Amino acid sequence: MRAYVGGLALLAFAVLLQSAVVSQWRFLHGTVDLPLLVWAAWVTRERRTAPAWFWALVVGAVWGFYSALPWGAGLLVYGGVGLVAQALQRRIWQPPFLLLFILVFVGSLWSQGLTYLLVRFGMQAPIPFREALVQVILPTVLLNLLAALPVYAVVSEWADWVLPADEVGG
Repeated sequence: MRAYVGGLALLAFAVLLQSAVVSQWRFLHGTVDLPLLVWAAWVTRERRTAPAWFWALVVGAVWGFYSALPWGAGLLVYGGVGLVAQALQRRIWQPPFLLLFILVFVGSLWSQGLTYLLVRFGMQAPIPFREALVQVILPTVLLNLLAALPVYAVVSEWADWVLPADEVGG
């Protein structure tokens, strides 16, 4: 039970911090996706209480409330990444950093690519793919990969503080 409450509090705080502070830190037009990083660090660190897709749907639902995209887009973006994480957790379990970087890389590409498709075709915005790739998608992937280890360190400390030793999976 403590893992669920701790995870929900951590993910809600990440979404609030993303919407208020982190979204202002830019490289070209890319930004750090803090909810994705916190989710990847949490499912890499804590594996026993809930599967990765559960936490992905929680982040997607919360993300849907503050995003300008349609509400179901968050569930689609993070749900897809959650399924990838579920498949990878069965195959790659040591070292956790490898899983973390794979989840961040695949999650960043998936979320930015799907967001581009939703904006381009769903909202009829005439954004050329090359411009979106160079100005938004690749800078976001780079920023996410650079921020992955510091976020993992903070999430690990949170997990050690919130969860008893027998509930921590990492």
